[in-house]
Amino acid sequence: MKRIIGCALVALLALNSCDKTDISNCAEVKIVEQICGQYVLQVVSGNLDGKLTDGWKSAYDEKVYDNVFFTYMPCESNLPDDPSETFFVKAVEERTTGDCIVCRAMLANAPETTIAVEVVSFCEADGLTD
Repeated sequence: MKRIIGCALVALLALNSCDKTDISNCAEVKIVEQICGQYVLQVVSGNLDGKLTDGWKSAYDEKVYDNVFFTYMPCESNLPDDPSETFFVKAVEERTTGDCIVCRAMLANAPETTIAVEVVSFCEADGLTD
C-alpha cells in the first residue's frame, strides 16, 4: 500500500512539472532578416511562449524559413557582429522602448508571429541565466 501511495505521489509531481507555465521562456536564435531595429529571428533551440511561424518566405532572398517570429529591438547593442551567429533571447511582456535614433524603413513582409524579447547572456534547460 505504501508503494502505491508513493508511486501515485511521484506521478502527481511528474504531471505538475509538465505544466506549461514551468517551461523556460528562453531560446537560442539567429537573425534571418533585419532593418532599422526590426528583426525576423529563427529559433535554433529552446522555447518561447507563442506559436512560431513556419513556411515564412523572405522577400529578399526568396528562402523559406520555419520557427521564425518578428520582433522589434531598436536600441539593442548586445547582438553578435556576425548575423549568422546565434544568441539568446527571453520573451517579455512588453518591448522596451529606447531613446536611440531609428530609421523608418520597414520589412517588406514580417512573419505572423510577433514576440517581444530581450537579449540575455545564456539560457539553461531549467531556467534562465542573465
